[in-house]
Amino acid sequence: MASPTSSVYLWDNLLRSVPRPYRHQNRVKKDGMDLCRQFHGLHPKQGTLTHNNGASSTLVYLDGTIPMHFGGRQYNIPVNIWVLEDYPVAPPMCYVTPTRDMTIKPRHRHVDSSGLVFLPYLNQWNAQTSNLVNLCGQMSVVFGQDTPVYSKQAAAAARPQRPPGGGTPFASQGYPAQAVSKPPPTYSQGQPFNPAVSRPLPAYSQGQPHPATSKPLPPAPPTYTQVQKEDPHTLKKNDTVNELTKRAAARHAKFAADMRIEIDRQAELQTTLKNHAASIASSATLLKEEKEQLEDMQQVLGQKEKEIDTWLTEYTGKEDVNPDDAFEAVDPLSNQLIRVTAEDQALEDVVYFLNKALQNGKVDLDTYTRDVRDTTREQFFKRALSVKIYDILKV
Repeated sequence: MASPTSSVYLWDNLLRSVPRPYRHQNRVKKDGMDLCRQFHGLHPKQGTLTHNNGASSTLVYLDGTIPMHFGGRQYNIPVNIWVLEDYPVAPPMCYVTPTRDMTIKPRHRHVDSSGLVFLPYLNQWNAQTSNLVNLCGQMSVVFGQDTPVYSKQAAAAARPQRPPGGGTPFASQGYPAQAVSKPPPTYSQGQPFNPAVSRPLPAYSQGQPHPATSKPLPPAPPTYTQVQKEDPHTLKKNDTVNELTKRAAARHAKFAADMRIEIDRQAELQTTLKNHAASIASSATLLKEEKEQLEDMQQVLGQKEKEIDTWLTEYTGKEDVNPDDAFEAVDPLSNQLIRVTAEDQALEDVVYFLNKALQNGKVDLDTYTRDVRDTTREQFFKRALSVKIYDILKV
């Protein structure tokens, strides 16, 4: 048996290498590793599964054997368990894969002629409670009640002539009565498979051959009485109806799983569209408010434009206005403050141009120092006067 580390590495590589990633990779890896730890004859692989509609999918499947007990002896049934893309929402597809010296039992209640397995456990599959370990446990018990395969050599040898008295050859051949008359058990969906209750499962090493290669499988129970009583055309018709019913059930299960996935996807899309609709409605409200503000501003600008046009019409062609006469103070103090402030700014310009003249060598340092001293003294008095006038006006 592979070590836990190597099993994790193997499953990670298989899940990463499939073209279409599984939606629930963690669940697939967990259930697959649990199954390999419980059933040592199964090993994960990657292959291509062709569906009934002709489409092909590259999937992870478990290949090997599962044990079953028949007639007091243990046999290994070769199977393939394909894990579909939507697992565990969709149940896996199980096939019995007989070897060259085996054949599938005709008219088996749970396996069709192609090897596809049908079980109540698969029909009642639940994504939350169902898993691969319980599925293989159910197959092991069901196959022990009615074996799905038998040896070709044993089947050829087990064809005795009908006794003259018209009786059945079961007693002379020694076939187990449970393989013919005992019905398969019923299973509850939430009940897990307990190997200790059914039978202990064997542990095989990687290089040890499975008992299926060393122990012959039980021969198929003959059904002479049934064949003689029923018309061959009726049997063929019943087989065809059963085959079509099983295929329709499989397609219905897959269609239901696909529809559940599509419904979930449409529900997510509907939620996204509702969120977008709310966002669009909010944006529309903001744009409407901004439009109203722009319309108000447009009206204000129109009024200002009319005022400017009126002013231009009134003053076009008139004499130029003296800037000093453009403003007239309301009282003598305000008029004096305007004049003192203008003189202060003029003295500031004088100091600036004195600095430029000194830099350009237009005046010597003595002249510059004297003029700056006189100018700044006068500027100081102007500013002191403007402060006093401002304080009076403020009161």
